[in-house]
Amino acid sequence: MSATVQEPIHISGDMVIIPKKQYDDMQRELNNAVYLNKLHQSIEQSKRGQVVIKTMEELEAIANG
Repeated sequence: MSATVQEPIHISGDMVIIPKKQYDDMQRELNNAVYLNKLHQSIEQSKRGQVVIKTMEELEAIANG
């Protein structure tokens, strides 16, 4: 059984209808790009020493108030 590829349907102006799977794939790619950018920013902050170091005991004390 082969999957059929549907071309986007241009409605008017900047409106287009696309298959839900294609939309979901686009959203997943966008979310991955956003996540990777945040990860990259965190790595760069770490390299610059912009981190806070806590022991497990300190974290538990913060969590327990």
